[in-house]
Amino acid sequence: MFGRRKKNEALLESARRYMDSVYIGEYQERALGAMLCGQVPQASMPARTVAGRASDAPGDFETTGSFGPVTLDAAAPPSLVEQLCQLDESFAQTVLRLIDERGMRDAEVYKRANMSRQLFAKIRRDDNYRPAKKTACALAFALRLNYEDAILLLRRAGFALSHSSKFDVIVEYCLLNGVHDVNQVNMVLYEFDQQLLG
Repeated sequence: MFGRRKKNEALLESARRYMDSVYIGEYQERALGAMLCGQVPQASMPARTVAGRASDAPGDFETTGSFGPVTLDAAAPPSLVEQLCQLDESFAQTVLRLIDERGMRDAEVYKRANMSRQLFAKIRRDDNYRPAKKTACALAFALRLNYEDAILLLRRAGFALSHSSKFDVIVEYCLLNGVHDVNQVNMVLYEFDQQLLG
């Protein structure tokens, strides 16, 4: 398929290096798991910590994440009804808002995403439309989203990118390096025998 077209060798070589540095293949994953299980006894890791110390107080512990430490206390969590009344914008609503904010036309977006007009019409018609992962990724590229915005869009569809999937690592690489042309992304996916976008 891409044999007749001129391959972007620099892009492919750069993608190969990125893949080698982050992709956790089946063999490496088993080896890493065995190594970690053999070196870190379970009892040595406290289940709950307060200010970095082990704690036995129920409901009072600290977790850390990408946004820093978060203290969870014994306050009652919001009810299910309260949570359902505060839902985020849906995937379809987010896509349509991004199109409007960027001053793009629907046809421009679905053509860039290698998507049929009929599929895009489903997104426009149904606020609760749930795309396949490759469709969500194709739209992120078509909308020319940066990495952070693309991750948020994928989250709205219920997806995340994982370093245990070649497809995900390639998508992440292209997003981080500003490769938004779906044909270029597909060239890299094809080179690694992955499902194509669009």
